[in-house]
Amino acid sequence: MKKAIIISLFFVFSGAAGADIIFFNNGDEINAKILKIEKGAVYADLEGTPGEYALRDILKVQLIKEYLPPAGYNPLEAPEIKELLSSPPKTSDYPDGAYLTRLAETVIDVEKDKSYKVTTRKIRYALKEKGKEYAGNAKIFYFPEFQKADIEYALSVLDKKTNHLNDVSVQTGSEFSSWPEYNVLRSRKFSVPNIKVNSVIEFKYSLKSRDNPLMPFYETSFFRNFEPVSRTVLRVNVPENLVLRYKESNLGEKFSFKKNLQNGIASYIWEAENLAPYSSENQMPPYALFAPQVSLSLGESWAETAATFKKELEGRISVSPGIKKQVEELVKGKNTDLEKAEAVFNWVAAAVTLAPVPMNYVSFAPKASDRIFELKSGNFLDKPFLLYVMLREAGLKPSFAYVADKTSALFQEELPNVSQFSAAQVVIEAAGKKLVLIPLDDKQRYNQVPPEYQGAWALEVLGPGPGSVYRNPELSSAEEATLKEETVKMNASGGIEGTIVLKPYGNGQRDWRSLKDSKEKEIKNYFERYAHGIHPNARLEKYGIENLNDINADLSVKIGYRVPDYALNLSDKYLIFKFPDIKFSAHNVGQEKRELPVFFMRKDKNSRVTELRLPPGYVLYYAPPKTELKFLGNLYSAEYSVKGEKLILKEELSMEETLIKPEDYPGHKSFMEKVAAFTDNWLVLKKK
Repeated sequence: MKKAIIISLFFVFSGAAGADIIFFNNGDEINAKILKIEKGAVYADLEGTPGEYALRDILKVQLIKEYLPPAGYNPLEAPEIKELLSSPPKTSDYPDGAYLTRLAETVIDVEKDKSYKVTTRKIRYALKEKGKEYAGNAKIFYFPEFQKADIEYALSVLDKKTNHLNDVSVQTGSEFSSWPEYNVLRSRKFSVPNIKVNSVIEFKYSLKSRDNPLMPFYETSFFRNFEPVSRTVLRVNVPENLVLRYKESNLGEKFSFKKNLQNGIASYIWEAENLAPYSSENQMPPYALFAPQVSLSLGESWAETAATFKKELEGRISVSPGIKKQVEELVKGKNTDLEKAEAVFNWVAAAVTLAPVPMNYVSFAPKASDRIFELKSGNFLDKPFLLYVMLREAGLKPSFAYVADKTSALFQEELPNVSQFSAAQVVIEAAGKKLVLIPLDDKQRYNQVPPEYQGAWALEVLGPGPGSVYRNPELSSAEEATLKEETVKMNASGGIEGTIVLKPYGNGQRDWRSLKDSKEKEIKNYFERYAHGIHPNARLEKYGIENLNDINADLSVKIGYRVPDYALNLSDKYLIFKFPDIKFSAHNVGQEKRELPVFFMRKDKNSRVTELRLPPGYVLYYAPPKTELKFLGNLYSAEYSVKGEKLILKEELSMEETLIKPEDYPGHKSFMEKVAAFTDNWLVLKKK
């Protein structure tokens, strides 16, 4: 049987070039090119030396395909490779680079029927040890139902010796195998073998796609990354009968553009040279928000997009007896729309498991609502769709919209295309407010919009205004605030005992609720770390989270701690200390200047009132004066006061700006440094 399998494999793969593997019964194995299998033997070529091996000694053979350049193409004669081999780049010229991309070329060919092919070719040079690990890696995502991913060729060259990629270094996989209902996206990834420092790497791969109206053509090409690029080219070829819409973002003066028209084909060409790598900066925006890029789409309107999917969605609204019964139970005794909406939201958030698969990785058309209800699981489209159907059944008038994650891509309003969206949301009017409902999990309340969807763009598909594009509101800093109330008692030896009550709002609550699935020991360890953050010698005395498991109510956090000898005792006359748990850091503004903006996911506010009971016989000798700081919309205020035997601190840091431009960074840096300096001040008590 083994011999039959071997011969069968040979006939299937005999046309492929390769360095094959022969596995022997004794455990040995050799790499050789198998020439033929006949007369009870395997004939092979071992780098020019012929070999003959008896089938009775062989366990199996593995025939390896190599990804070779097309006939007539000699990589050693390619101008870019000849240049790299004859005049290698100096690492001193690229101190921040692990590898150099000599050429990054993307060609997109669109056909009259809207099918298209995206071909990517890259030539790289490994500058450093780190570079050899990444310079030959690539990954292609595709939908097998209507797309095909091909590796055309891949190779490395060192000392004029060429090594080709083979299928041992190629892996085809499923991206979401843990979620079978959403396991649609596939990938092919490869790693070019035998790359060393000073190797030249070239590879070329392509993605072919049929036209799919439910997942239309939309491409974004990025031109600059965290490694140096010598030359980058994007060429888009489109028949005259199609309208190509494009949007340039973050392109600088190094970029050139031209358009040609020849034989009924319009060619759009973008090109740039000598692009320096980005450096990692604290609190930098997500890559897709700042990188130079061109987004491409074929002509359509938002109204047409909404109309296409309105029909798809309406056909999937199915209210089963189970849904009816569940909704009746949820709204029983609820008198207002807000109460009904909260009850239904909480049930969907908790009872339906989130499959963490964006809809642009599966489909923009959801499962039927009764199927989602039956499965009790749904992705970023299906879970909100079930919420929409259940709210309608509860007598409300919700609208349903697709929404774009603001951190994953720049939204291009000028390019109407459903492929820009990755999730869905439900919007209702209740209690005089417009509420955006995105039921991710049972850790968020109905009025807590996840940060990635605050200020994000949305397209209404079902509702009074289908086809309208709008931006979600951002929660105010007050809605995202954390309020801290603290009482501290200090004794004559400088020891303190304190109790902190935290009242987080907005997504701060969601962060705390992430502890609900933790073990008690893990929760205690978390609070012990919190106490040690107040002082290295702090001891946790008590802790607790009220309403941790009750998504219907806001939660509050209580922490009790004790620190012996917290204050320095000077000559038994003065107690010197820094106010407990007040530290704001300037760590993230350590660099003098930056290229990219400072990015915050959401607005934020931290307010506190702390009362410190003075030790018997002591009075306040020194505290820093009241301070008020402002930069752009960000505010900080702090003031110490004495009331009877209590030293009171009132402090508030309000961060209203979510994006600070590089030109405004010096002002932001100064603001944060002054905040940190104030919180680092010493206070002095004096014995009467």
